[in-house]
Amino acid sequence: MKLNIKKAELHISFFFAAGVTAMLVLDESGTAAMTLAACFAHECGHLGCLILCGETPSRVSLAVFGMRIDRARGLSLSLWQEAAVAAAGPLVNLLFALLSLPLWCGGFFAMRIPFGINLALALFHSLPIEPLDGSRVLYFLLCRRRDEPAAAHSVTLLSYALSVPLVLCGVFVLVKSGYNFTLLALGIYLFLMLLLKRD
Repeated sequence: MKLNIKKAELHISFFFAAGVTAMLVLDESGTAAMTLAACFAHECGHLGCLILCGETPSRVSLAVFGMRIDRARGLSLSLWQEAAVAAAGPLVNLLFALLSLPLWCGGFFAMRIPFGINLALALFHSLPIEPLDGSRVLYFLLCRRRDEPAAAHSVTLLSYALSVPLVLCGVFVLVKSGYNFTLLALGIYLFLMLLLKRD
C-alpha cells in the first residue's frame, strides 16, 4: 500500500500489515499491542528528530524488520544532528519507560509490561553493534575525530567483539531457562547481519 503525506511517500508492505494483524489477533495478553506501540514510538522518535533537524524524508517504508527512512537527496545534517537522530529512538523508549515507572510503583501493576518492553528496547538499541542505533551514534561521534572509513572500521570491529559475547549470553539464558531463546536469536541475527554486510 502506498500513501502520500505531504512530500513523503509512505509504503506499507503486505507482510508487515499481515504480521501486525496476526500478532494482534492471536495475542490475548495484550503484550503484542504494547510491543508494537513501543516499536512505533521508537521509530517516531527517529522520524520526529529528523524533521526537527530540518529534513523531510522522501519515503518511509514499513516492512517486516521495521521502518526504513529514505532521506531527501541534496540535504545533509551535521554529525551532531545525525547522532541525535540515531539516538532519538532509544531515548523515546527510555522516556516512556520512566513515565510508566511511577504508575507501576503507584499500584498500576499492569504498567510493568510497558516499562519492561520500553526499557528493553532502549537498552538493546543502544548497544554499539551494527545495525543498531548505538552503532550509528558511535559512528557519527567517531567521525568528528577520524575519517569516515576509519570510523566505520572501528564500529565494525567493536560490533564483532560485542556480538560474540551476546550470543554466548543468549546460550546461557536458554540453558538456564530451558525455553527463552530471545537473546540468542537476537545475537545470531546481529552476527549474521554483520557477515552479510562484510560480503
